[in-house]
Amino acid sequence: MGMTLWVHTLNGRTLRQDEDDHSYMNRLSNELDQVCTGSNLPKLSNFFDYTDLNCNMAEEEVRAIDPETGWAYGIDDMQWFDAAAGAHTLRSLEFAVAGGAIPTLDASAREELLWELGHAAGLVEAAAAQGGKFHLAVVM
Repeated sequence: MGMTLWVHTLNGRTLRQDEDDHSYMNRLSNELDQVCTGSNLPKLSNFFDYTDLNCNMAEEEVRAIDPETGWAYGIDDMQWFDAAAGAHTLRSLEFAVAGGAIPTLDASAREELLWELGHAAGLVEAAAAQGGKFHLAVVM
């Protein structure tokens, strides 16, 4: 069972979910957190939201579907973070990875990680432009 990250943004009560997998970001989160620490940035993992994972791992039998999200949990059950801070961290990581901050990555993995970081940063920047919030949902 693989784990990945999805980018969710929130503007007011409007939730947008992007279901593109960001599996390299998840898989390399420890290394990316080290880059953040060395660059005096908030750790990437600080922006993770485990609500979906915890809900799916719970052994409860029947859950009501939230009318706003269509999921077994609502907007207020999730953790949300400042989109401007997240966008800055994501763009800084993209720049650092492009500059070789994780030397153990082969060219293919670096290219995929750069796409994921750039894609996520673009979504979060759009939310930040509207004063919104975001999180990186940990899903399986």
